[in-house]
Amino acid sequence: MPWESLKDVPVEREGRYLYVLRPKLNKVSHRVAVDIHIKNNVKVVTFSSALLVENATSLPIEVVVVDEKRKHLSSAQKIAPGEDYSVPIEAAFKNRLLVRPDPGFNYNWSTEPIFWRDLAAQQNHQLRYNSDGQAVNSVTCRALEEQGQQPFRFQVRGGTDNFDPVAKDYPYMTIRLSAPVEIENLLPYNMKYTVMEKTSPKHQGPVLTSYLRKGGISPLHTVDVRNLMLLSVALEGTSFSPSEYSIVSSHDPDELPVENTLTLVDPDGLKLMLGIHRQ
Repeated sequence: MPWESLKDVPVEREGRYLYVLRPKLNKVSHRVAVDIHIKNNVKVVTFSSALLVENATSLPIEVVVVDEKRKHLSSAQKIAPGEDYSVPIEAAFKNRLLVRPDPGFNYNWSTEPIFWRDLAAQQNHQLRYNSDGQAVNSVTCRALEEQGQQPFRFQVRGGTDNFDPVAKDYPYMTIRLSAPVEIENLLPYNMKYTVMEKTSPKHQGPVLTSYLRKGGISPLHTVDVRNLMLLSVALEGTSFSPSEYSIVSSHDPDELPVENTLTLVDPDGLKLMLGIHRQ
């Protein structure tokens, strides 16, 4: 190992702390992160790089380290749902990442590499923010055998602490991979939903129909949030007809604003309004 040993690392307080590694490598002061937390009344101390990749999907995914020409520099690392992966310290600073769902789904590596500097620059220039101030991107994995199969997409969220001076020059962040869209059914009924994508108001794109039990969550990895997205639902075990389509994602919010309700009608003309809540 090219660095000196860390000595006298305090572990009294829970939290995540960075420590500078010495000596510098190629004029870069690398860091190691120390995470301290209590689990089942046992203090757990974890050492890792400062750059973590979190799998916030419901399926296993794989990550590989590549150079700027997409040459693989590591073996594929599998990340289980809810788990994270610590990118090797030197690779975290200078290299990029490709991702894909578990190989059993038959998708290629993402066409777009993930690089911490891109996410940090996007955050600093205030391009495409979500509510918590993190940069939001998406990456696409194409099917190994195209034949009309929709690409698989991940939402990529990452950001640095703008108040931490380290954040400008070093990858101290967690990159969170999730589905671009998740539909959660908080109604007391099972339901069938239909999502329609449109590349323009006049041109219909893919249509996805699926079943969702009450209390369930359905991740949508094949939708493209850059398109106009419409949603309709039908409630099981009721007399209400399927709802009209409502706009839930829009590429032009001024011309086609998103809507916050779905309207269903029963045989007597009674209307039921369902709220659409976004996070």
